[in-house]
Amino acid sequence: MMVDESEHPKGFLEKGQFKALQSDRVRLQHGSAEEACAFRGIVSTDFSAS
Repeated sequence: MMVDESEHPKGFLEKGQFKALQSDRVRLQHGSAEEACAFRGIVSTDFSAS
């Protein structure tokens, strides 16, 4: 979610898009339950066994 300097929502950025104004800010939002499950699976993988 992109917000202005007063924290008012301006819209969503799609993949590959950039904010245009220096005063704009980007706020991260939670993904779907499916995305969260995939992320947890990646993070919980034990890579030290290699």
